[in-house]
Amino acid sequence: MDWTLKRVPAEDVRAHMTCLSGSRPCRAEPPARPSRMSATDVADWAWKHTLATGHTRFELIVSSLVECEVRARCE
Repeated sequence: MDWTLKRVPAEDVRAHMTCLSGSRPCRAEPPARPSRMSATDVADWAWKHTLATGHTRFELIVSSLVECEVRARCE
């Protein structure tokens, strides 16, 4: 069988970011929101955090919903 993973287009990409700058990492994160944050939301937060603190190292986690499509292979 052949298979592929395809992103489910109706679902938004979700993202989370943590500041890792400093010899003792800052660990700041975007404020909690009731809805999921988009990659754009966390990028905006990181830019504001960098301007306010000078910190430039972040851990970025991005996820999306995917679906496995399986096709029978003819032999």
